Amino acid sequence: MKDIIIVNEEEFERKKQEFISAGCGNFHVLADFDKTLTNAFIEGKEAHSSYAWIRKQKYLSEEYTKKAYELYHKYNPIEVDPNIDLEEKNVKMLEWWSKHLDLFVEYGLNKNILKKIIDTNKIKLRDKGEEFIKLLKKKEIPLLILSAGLGDIIKGFLEMKNMLSKNMHIISNFLEFDESGKVISYKSKIIHTFNKNEYAIKDTAYYKEVEDRKNVLLLGDNIGDLGMSEGLEHNSIIKIGFLSHKNPLGFSGCRKSSISQHKKKEKILLEKFKENYDVIILNDGSMDFVNDLIKEIKNEL
Repeated sequence: MKDIIIVNEEEFERKKQEFISAGCGNFHVLADFDKTLTNAFIEGKEAHSSYAWIRKQKYLSEEYTKKAYELYHKYNPIEVDPNIDLEEKNVKMLEWWSKHLDLFVEYGLNKNILKKIIDTNKIKLRDKGEEFIKLLKKKEIPLLILSAGLGDIIKGFLEMKNMLSKNMHIISNFLEFDESGKVISYKSKIIHTFNKNEYAIKDTAYYKEVEDRKNVLLLGDNIGDLGMSEGLEHNSIIKIGFLSHKNPLGFSGCRKSSISQHKKKEKILLEKFKENYDVIILNDGSMDFVNDLIKEIKNEL
């Protein structure tokens, strides 16, 4: 398991035994979507988030694309910089998501465009991702997808793949449309990368389904995803983080100073993951470790 880091094997084993002893009827799963349940890279290129599909594939006008990229180049460095504190990131991400919504409204994002993105099947689940979803469905283990992406695309993709089932719940940025199908707003408060801790799962149908399940399996790809479990009463929580770095050595013309700075940030981020996650899956790895863990809890290994 060269791509798997178990941060504290003794602690992980203790938690795992708690899950096994309690059984599969006593745990539930909280998961991010983009770059957690889906791949971070496809054919060597960074995979798009649900927002990025709209920006990169030029579904709207050139002016929209230009302005969307301006927002990306302004805010993405803040999002990925491990040296910026979460409070500042929170403020800046809210600005970014709000301004991007304004662009959707101004340039006419509509239901037909979202359907095209879903129908072209550009979203790819992480390897063994379908097995993961089927494992949870088979034993009716609740799965909450809490995503900063576009809920309409996530739900539409899962429906198209016949993966949406009654044990699955989605909390995300669902869009509000007018009578002609054009976007006019979000349906609820904005969810971005770093404010998932603000979402009171207690007020949702999901909470009623899991209130007696006191063990939590949390899957994420950044530090902000750790907030998904806040507000839930639990006995034990196993946190698995997917950490997939860009490789600057793969690009010609990259200055040594840029490579050095990139590697420094990678090292800082890895240390932050080690401080916060129980298990880290590197190099855009598969869901095998997660699936094996669920099978072990279910006494199927």
